[in-house]
Amino acid sequence: MFNKLGSQSAAWSANAKRSYDINDFRQNPETLLFKCRICPIKVGDKGILQRRLAEHMKSSRHTMARETREKQRTARHALREIPAPVNSLEDNQSVFDDPINTEDIDNGSHSSPSPHTTIISVHPMVEPVPELEGSPQLNEQIARLGWTDSTGQRVFFSAGDVGADRDPLAESLARALRGARMDETIAEATYFQDLEQEDPLFCGGEDNADITAEDLNKDLFGPDSKSEWFPYPDKAAFLTDILFSSPRLRFSRAQQKAVLSWAKDLGADVPSYNGFRRTQDMLLAEIGDPTKRQQSGRGNVWYLNEIGDSIKKDMSNPFTRAGMTLYPEDAGNKLSEVWHGDKMLRDIPDHLLSPNIRHNGVLYYVNELVRCTDGSWFLPKRWLTRNGGKVMLSSGFKVIERSDGSLVIQDQIREVIEVSSFASNFIQILDCTCGIYPLAVESDHHAAEMPHPLRELAGARMVYSIPLAIFIDDVSGNKSKQWNKHFSCYMSNGALPRTKLENEFHVRFVATSPFASPLEIMQGVRASIEEAFEDPVEAWDCEAKEEVLLRPYGLLFAGDNPMQAELCSCAGLNTNFFCRTCKAGGTREWKQSDEGFPEVLKAGEIRSPEDTAEETFQQILTALEPNIATTLTEAVRSSGIKDALAQPIIDSLVKMGQDLRKVNPDGSSYSPDEVQTILTEELKKHQQQGDGITNPLFDMDGIDMHKDTPTEILHTILLGVVKYYWGQTIWLLEKGKDFPLFQARLNSILADGLNIPKVQADYMCQYKGGLIGKHFKTLSQIMAFAVEGLVPAELDVCINDFINITCKCSPSILISKPKFHFLLHLPFFIRRFGPAVLFSTERYEAYNAVFRACSIYSNRLTPSRDIAWSFAGIDRVKHIVTGGWWKDTRTQKWTCANTRVMRHILAHPEMAAMVGLPTKVEHEPGIIIPYPERQPGEETPERKIPWNDSLAALAHSGEFSPLSFGTIREILVPVTASRINPNNCDVRITVQLFTVQPTLHTSLHMPILVRTKQCTVVQPEDIECAVNLQHDCSSGKCGPHSSVSIVQEREATSITRARVQHTDDDRFILNTSSLHNYRHIALAIPRSLTSHSFTVPDEVSLRRSAAAQIRDKIAGGDADDPMSLVPTLSDLPTVPPVEIAMGLDDQPAEGELESIPAAPMPVILDAPVFSRVGANARSRQQQLKPIPTTLESCTNPVLQYLCKQSNELVSGRKAELLTRLR
Repeated sequence: MFNKLGSQSAAWSANAKRSYDINDFRQNPETLLFKCRICPIKVGDKGILQRRLAEHMKSSRHTMARETREKQRTARHALREIPAPVNSLEDNQSVFDDPINTEDIDNGSHSSPSPHTTIISVHPMVEPVPELEGSPQLNEQIARLGWTDSTGQRVFFSAGDVGADRDPLAESLARALRGARMDETIAEATYFQDLEQEDPLFCGGEDNADITAEDLNKDLFGPDSKSEWFPYPDKAAFLTDILFSSPRLRFSRAQQKAVLSWAKDLGADVPSYNGFRRTQDMLLAEIGDPTKRQQSGRGNVWYLNEIGDSIKKDMSNPFTRAGMTLYPEDAGNKLSEVWHGDKMLRDIPDHLLSPNIRHNGVLYYVNELVRCTDGSWFLPKRWLTRNGGKVMLSSGFKVIERSDGSLVIQDQIREVIEVSSFASNFIQILDCTCGIYPLAVESDHHAAEMPHPLRELAGARMVYSIPLAIFIDDVSGNKSKQWNKHFSCYMSNGALPRTKLENEFHVRFVATSPFASPLEIMQGVRASIEEAFEDPVEAWDCEAKEEVLLRPYGLLFAGDNPMQAELCSCAGLNTNFFCRTCKAGGTREWKQSDEGFPEVLKAGEIRSPEDTAEETFQQILTALEPNIATTLTEAVRSSGIKDALAQPIIDSLVKMGQDLRKVNPDGSSYSPDEVQTILTEELKKHQQQGDGITNPLFDMDGIDMHKDTPTEILHTILLGVVKYYWGQTIWLLEKGKDFPLFQARLNSILADGLNIPKVQADYMCQYKGGLIGKHFKTLSQIMAFAVEGLVPAELDVCINDFINITCKCSPSILISKPKFHFLLHLPFFIRRFGPAVLFSTERYEAYNAVFRACSIYSNRLTPSRDIAWSFAGIDRVKHIVTGGWWKDTRTQKWTCANTRVMRHILAHPEMAAMVGLPTKVEHEPGIIIPYPERQPGEETPERKIPWNDSLAALAHSGEFSPLSFGTIREILVPVTASRINPNNCDVRITVQLFTVQPTLHTSLHMPILVRTKQCTVVQPEDIECAVNLQHDCSSGKCGPHSSVSIVQEREATSITRARVQHTDDDRFILNTSSLHNYRHIALAIPRSLTSHSFTVPDEVSLRRSAAAQIRDKIAGGDADDPMSLVPTLSDLPTVPPVEIAMGLDDQPAEGELESIPAAPMPVILDAPVFSRVGANARSRQQQLKPIPTTLESCTNPVLQYLCKQSNELVSGRKAELLTRLR
């Protein structure tokens, strides 16, 4: 905000893209609103917002007013016979900045003046003076006496020899005033009828600095609006806006009209549909419309919601601001948030982090000299905290003071000191040194950065930098199985804690397009981030109650593995060098060798953005040369680098070069130099279009794409490794006829303490080839108990020796499935960004449902714009009803919704759920949840027992630790207190204790718990968490000897299913595979029981043996490498049934199965490992089905692979695939 007119005007002059002339407007220095000099005074007296000036210039009213003014001026100029430069009144309007009361000026008649009134007597017309012939000096002297008035007429005056009763200057002024009145009256009557009701660009007069919310509400929605629901005109508009802007409950236009018509017919005072849409548009304009049009260098048009607007809402919203951490934290060995990671703490450039802090009311900036309390000097380079943000620190350089008083900055080694030791900032130091920098000559390069560039812009405001997590993926815009591919980009505020990041409320939509590629969208995302960083966004810090500036920067880019490979300009997962992070890989022969196989199982040399960009540049230059198609293919194979943005240009240059080098029918042809010149010019044309022809993320400030695309656990572990082992295990169970027993065990699993949905055992067994992420997440925690004794012991997964176990189980899968290698980089990314859940994509995958709901109600003509508008409306409502602040466009003051709006949301959880707020009630320890009300006569009598506080005290200080294991037997509540206030009474809980056995379970390698007869009484807050126990069926010899009725339509049917019947109720196994409360579990068991049992004495020998096994199988024609098994259409292998169903490399979400590119054929299992224990090994001919001899007999994964080999589309049904292959 600028307080002076001159400063504001200067700022506009610097705007090179301004679409209006500043001279056509004048600004009120108090309200900062503008008046149009062209439009009539009645309109010009209205204030115009700065962002509305360009719109006003394009309005029909302004255009007609300008045309009318030009016609009148042309008519007046036609009367003149002496051409003269025009210096009109409107071109010098600054002289008359004070408003003119035109009501006091009459067009023809004048009333009698008072004795003290000065009368301006005007001659009816001043005739133009003809040009004098004769002396040029005389003409020049006469011309100097002339003045051109606002009507374009020539008026002459002298130094006082004109009579007092006739003053030409006064005559001209009066004529101008009369003319203005007459002109404006005509223009207003002709063009500006009903202007105030139709023109939305004006927002009131000048005296609105103290306008209230009530005034604004009435101005926006009429005098009948109720300010108690501000910014809505009334409660009906408020509730309707929530209903029709819910992210999870979308309405079509017809449905919205039907709902409003239904409510109106019932007598409800609801707005009309058109009136409601106008209210939404006005609120969006008031809050801020973030949707901007984008166009890529390829010509694709799409829309983006500006990132600066999203982070402004986060800072200005109390629900979001409460958890934001704005500085990195040095937490020692603790690593639970993104600001604990190495990137924010050490690796990110200093200039991207928050540049200033406030200490004792004084602002300190990085790169500015600081005087400490002990008299020493310091140069801070970045800010960080300790002890949960309680202690502010500065990392920077120590400054040495010489004997002559000059200062030398020791910039070789960084030191960390507490900000509490700061005494004077740079401005205070300059005041003491009379503006002289006290730095020595050798430190002049540091002096060039002082003062910080943001100090003048920010003034007394804080400046914060906000890290962003960017996600992009392909998603269908349809809810049906028909694929409607969109590339959609979302983002999360990295300053939020991970507990809030998982909430759907904090996922922000950025952009989508069915036409633009991911890297084209990334061009717009990068531009939006950099624009907001260079020109910080004004926001209201609702926690500190002050205005601040925000600067976003990229932190990490999440996504599935194929998408992350594209963002890193990697060729994909099926290439020789498949890893986007390191240079691991090689040819098939190398990966199967004794030297190459171990190399694939460890992280290689980290890739660098500079090398990748250079390789892409060399590929572009190679495209200009002749006969290079094979060379380019080899370049991709040998490097694994393929830029998706540059590849179409490379292909077009290669094709153009081939055409140019052909000989024409007449025998003529281009010379090699001419071809080179033409191709070079074509390349220059591409370079001049858009934002570049190569990956825009490689030179993005603060981003190293090879290090900032972390391994994603959903697709890599759950939909990768767990899926592979699930398929192999199911095939083995079916082969051994043990699948019914496995299904019975799965139905008997207890899910208590796992924090997972109900185990859908029958569904997972019936659709074992089509499971999704949530199913694999459940199976990873309970699988060990269901398959105990049914599969070889080698299949027990142990995370520390996972790769070695895989070497024994199926070595070939390690080189055919890159996801096993990606797991090796997971520890690096956890150290860099914090726990893997921070860069998990599950929250974004879940948000795709909101995207689809917005997509299906688009008119499909402008899908990107319509979807962006829908999300802008969703964010607007979320911001308003949760107490977010915004800047009033009229008063330029920060305001928020009326408290009644927010109270309504808090009092109605169903409304809070509609805008995405979490509604789960967290019960405090001691809250009583009574039994549901029973029918009369069914009440259970209360059991009254005497007890006192000493029982709990004795038990609490006895031999049993609060971290012991137990099961709740009963809850004790005082009778009198429970009747008065059941939620505020002294509750006790009787717990029966378990003992932990000294040894682990022999086959499952988990702790064993045995129920005792000892009980104790504890308080509710003594219970730490719930854990999952599974019965020890192997020691109890339990089997499927019982059955239970299957419930259908809430009725018990005669159909039964087998269930495991336990022989005892005392011996249990502690499920240490549980993802829920695993920290508490680890603390509760002895350290001797936490070690893993699977160890490999000679890791090198194991991996060499695995490589030899792969080579032997290939040499004997028994390879399990699918690529070597599909040489022709008539020689197709068959794989286990489950593997056929799971042939896709990445399991899609529901509704997204079609149109996903075909992955390599599934791995055939190794016979020695996957033979049933004790059974004879079967021959390969017995394990495989007959080889299909026709295309019709091939399965979909085989057809997809063949289509991919033929460069055909791999999407669609089987009939479509067959059509393409024929």
